[in-house]
Amino acid sequence: NVFVDATNRLTRIINWECCGWFPMWWEYTKLCYRRDFYHQWLDLIDDVHTARLKELEVERDLWKYT
Repeated sequence: NVFVDATNRLTRIINWECCGWFPMWWEYTKLCYRRDFYHQWLDLIDDVHTARLKELEVERDLWKYT
């Protein structure tokens, strides 16, 4: 979570306490959590993210048991 200028020089660090590396499927599956309540959100997620349906299926199974 950094900002860089036009010359690729680091200018700011933001949200340092929340930064980290997550696998490619993580953001998609987290956005889909409870999306059944937000139909417009569902359309937007599918427009801007590559669907990761297998990963989402596994994540939903985990949600059932945790």
